[in-house]
Amino acid sequence: MFCLNAIGSKILELVDAGCDEEQIAVQLSVACGEIVDAVRADIREFLESLRQHQILRQGPPAPPVEGQAAHGGTDAT
Repeated sequence: MFCLNAIGSKILELVDAGCDEEQIAVQLSVACGEIVDAVRADIREFLESLRQHQILRQGPPAPPVEGQAAHGGTDAT
């Protein structure tokens, strides 16, 4: 069982919206007033933990969402 705080929930919301790790890092960096490099490392660690627990799986690239460039696919399961 995983319990998420507001940041973890926001990360999953952004993954579900089709954002890649870099897009998530930039958005959270701005929202939290943190340095993007620190945020990026935390996001990568969080997503890897979810993958290891088979909560998230690597999938094929998702089709581009209108107004966004193509990105790698990570699907919430």
